[in-house]
Amino acid sequence: MNLFKNKPACLAVFLPYFVGLYTVLNFLETNISETHPMEAMPLFLCAFFYTGIVFFVIDKFYLNLFKSALMSAIFVFFSIYWQVYFNFFDEIIGGGLSFPLFTSLFFLFFSFVSYVIFQSKFSFEIAVNFSATAFGIAFFISLSNIVFYEIERKSSESLLQNITNEEPVKLDFIGKKRNIFYIILDRYADQETLSIEYNYDNSGFIEFLRGEGFFVAEKSKANYLKTAQSLSSSLNMVYHSFTGTQIPADKSDWTPFFQLIKENRVVSILKQMGYKYIHLGSWWPATAEHPMADENYRSNFFSQFELRFLHRSILKPLLQLFHNRESRQSVDSDQCLRVPRKFARLRELAKNSEPTFVFAHFLLPHDPFVFDETGRCRNTEELKTLSVEQGYVSQLRYANKMVKELVSEISLKSGLKPIIILQSDEGPFPTRYRLNELKFQWDEALDQELRKKMGILNAYYFPEVNSEIFYDNITPVNSFRVLFDSYFDADFPLLPDENYAFPNANNIYDFFEITETVRRVHQ
Repeated sequence: MNLFKNKPACLAVFLPYFVGLYTVLNFLETNISETHPMEAMPLFLCAFFYTGIVFFVIDKFYLNLFKSALMSAIFVFFSIYWQVYFNFFDEIIGGGLSFPLFTSLFFLFFSFVSYVIFQSKFSFEIAVNFSATAFGIAFFISLSNIVFYEIERKSSESLLQNITNEEPVKLDFIGKKRNIFYIILDRYADQETLSIEYNYDNSGFIEFLRGEGFFVAEKSKANYLKTAQSLSSSLNMVYHSFTGTQIPADKSDWTPFFQLIKENRVVSILKQMGYKYIHLGSWWPATAEHPMADENYRSNFFSQFELRFLHRSILKPLLQLFHNRESRQSVDSDQCLRVPRKFARLRELAKNSEPTFVFAHFLLPHDPFVFDETGRCRNTEELKTLSVEQGYVSQLRYANKMVKELVSEISLKSGLKPIIILQSDEGPFPTRYRLNELKFQWDEALDQELRKKMGILNAYYFPEVNSEIFYDNITPVNSFRVLFDSYFDADFPLLPDENYAFPNANNIYDFFEITETVRRVHQ
């Protein structure tokens, strides 16, 4: 039979593929402000071949195109949204639903429905054609939305040229080239915030850093509210100033900031100077990998976009088989493995004799709060009884422990003392923000809420450099300006230390200054 001459049969063939590919397309559309479409291509291919295999197997059972197409579409849909339905039924019964039980019940139900349809005298032609048409329309609407979004996003490309296409800088290193470690501890608060908001005294850790020769800028603030804005600023040594066509049509689109991180000026300069670049990123797309890195450290074969998609599917338990028992029981098993492995890699790099720039982004004490203070992974049940404050402090104490071990090892193993910048990109979110992220108005935030969000850890270990070059309220935008001036005989004048916020999640480019506000609260 020629399927393409038989329109109903042709629609039947397309149904399972429309369903399988739509699940990926819909997930991409939902996350388009943080994801490039090319990141979804591996999932598209997997969904296509997976659907084809399911369709082939089921058709061998039915030997009826319409029934095969219908049951294939149902199986593909539920297997891809598996975890969504598991969580739904688990919540209905109040928790405790085991994955094997849910899986067994589903396959029993699916087998029963398959048998009923197999025995049915109906052809299901109308149901299949209607479903194929509906999913086809949904598929092309979603695809159109993504295409139009990408076209509009091109209008913001000029903003990258303002920063990343600067004239090459020729610098002379004063003395022998030292290794440079830029370590980001995400959402690590300053001492005042920890004391007031979390009832935690962090002075022991601060004194440890000072004892090791660090300058700790006690009054330092983040330049921006969010990681993407902060890192793209510090790694390019500039403030953001977007006007006209530089601003994306979608003012909630984060990808221009991601691109500024990936094409940053600091790495470009150091590569020109002959430095090797080792990138220890996080699961977060903007720092997961770096195109200019000589080594990208990945703790997982899959990207975060792929992992988030696969963790909704029937494959989640299979993915967790690659983890140890403790991490499998955690709410975020990948994080349980990723963090200690990255610290271990940093300790290895301490003895690296080749001039190397190391960027390491740790989602600590950033949630989810999977670690206790010793580094043990918490299980899901523990997290249910843990307050945000308890989880944050425990994870901060674990971060302190790991940094102490790292700094001590670097001191012992490094022949030529390296340069270390230990910094957080932002502080923790205020309670009101956590309750309603998307609608929170930063232009209406209380002074203390802004203070909590902007207060950060900012510490510098610059060997054989007079610590008087630093000052208590230095901000990350000036970190590498000081470094290049101190060690490379550069001429990067310091910028005013300023702090900026944006109104809300739908307008992340309309910055307004909050410098006086956060400084006033501190006093």
